[in-house]
Amino acid sequence: MSKKDTNTIDTHNLLLHFGDWTKEVPENELLICISIALNHCVCDKKIKIKGYLITATTLYLVMTSYKDSLKLALEFLSEQITLSVDAHLKHIQHANGNKIFNSSNQNKMFTMHQLQDYDLIKLITGKDVKLSYHNPRIAYFKKITHTYKYCSVSDYKGVLGPVIVDTTQK
Repeated sequence: MSKKDTNTIDTHNLLLHFGDWTKEVPENELLICISIALNHCVCDKKIKIKGYLITATTLYLVMTSYKDSLKLALEFLSEQITLSVDAHLKHIQHANGNKIFNSSNQNKMFTMHQLQDYDLIKLITGKDVKLSYHNPRIAYFKKITHTYKYCSVSDYKGVLGPVIVDTTQK
């Protein structure tokens, strides 16, 4: 295998369903913690994010991994989510010294699936979806992605979002 082949980076379109641990975290704090975890992954050069949409139950993610395999990059993301949630909950905890978040759930932070909704992939990576007919599903996705804070569409519009996104290649 040539050196050029070893540096090839594949784009991964992922659908990460969060585990039951999300019930322990209020939604707004959850979204912040996931954003922080993603930024750690970017800053530590584990992944490059091309698009994302974070909801209370799911992370839609279009990314590339640098040198690490996809598995190692996702393990790092899982660790970062655990650390972020744990730190946040420790910060808001006042009365007792007990740990609120059960870090033993980190192996089940999320289940990974392939994101196969190519229209959603286009939208969160800054591309437009144009159809010659009205599609309610596309209209719904456009409405959500264009107004939602935890989505990369704002980055492609020139607004700095909560997660570091590489908008140089559409």
